[in-house]
Amino acid sequence: MTQPIIPLHPGTPQGRRGRCSALGLALALLVAPLAGLANEAPATPVVTPPVPAALTFDPADPADALVLSQTAGVFTLAQRFAAPLGLRGYLVTSELGQPVVLYTDPAGTHLVLGALLTAEGDNVALPVLNDYLDQHLLPSLYRDLGAATAIHQGNAHAPLLYVLFDPACPHCARLYRDLTPRVAAGEVAVRWIPVNTLGEDAAAARLAAAAQQGQGEAALAAALAGAPEAVPATADAPVSDAAVAAVARNQELFDALGSSGTPQMFYQARSGGFQLVRGAPDAEELALILQSLAPAAGVGETRP
Repeated sequence: MTQPIIPLHPGTPQGRRGRCSALGLALALLVAPLAGLANEAPATPVVTPPVPAALTFDPADPADALVLSQTAGVFTLAQRFAAPLGLRGYLVTSELGQPVVLYTDPAGTHLVLGALLTAEGDNVALPVLNDYLDQHLLPSLYRDLGAATAIHQGNAHAPLLYVLFDPACPHCARLYRDLTPRVAAGEVAVRWIPVNTLGEDAAAARLAAAAQQGQGEAALAAALAGAPEAVPATADAPVSDAAVAAVARNQELFDALGSSGTPQMFYQARSGGFQLVRGAPDAEELALILQSLAPAAGVGETRP
């Protein structure tokens, strides 16, 4: 059965949702249907977004001081915003970038955690979350995925797709089989990022080790396509600490996406926004995804 698909593109209609964490719930509020991707704006080449400047609390401000007293060492200030009833809103983020919204009165005597709704049932913080996800969190995740230990499949001139996968996941194996001929045709380049969601620690670490040793594609084919002749000579070698650490870092990125299962696809769209696809799409959905990918970076531009 087709897994749920959750594209991320603020300002577009809402689409289907999958299971997700607190961050995933925030992301799910911003989803858009894949059916609209074929009619996106003209293509924008992939350019690595800049790192935004950090904000700080003002201890002399009563409202800031109250929020700081409850979040210090755990959350970082991302944005202040005006809220109804004279309240001040705060968007704070965890170490993984997961957003939380708080409200205080100007005097800093009360702190409110939770959704503030209008009479029509709209979350007043949603535009702020939209902006944060589109301008800060998703570009940051895109940069981090570019630096992750991964197995690259395809050429540098093809549109780029990230896939977070578990080597023991049958849906990941199906996605690999579906994508491989399209990679061979030059339609897409895929960076396969191994994670561990099914308890097979060594499997993901061995793939990370193979990637670090330049034998990633052969190991990937062996793991996902069932091609034993493609298994590199180092497949049974002890897993290095570096490979284990690489998978742990990949797992942090997986968690930051609010993910609970594999595969997860993440990419920059032709419009310049970002899309997250949960699960293995069917043939029609995969075609729409590939149509919506941003083109490869041009001369003088960079991508992860």
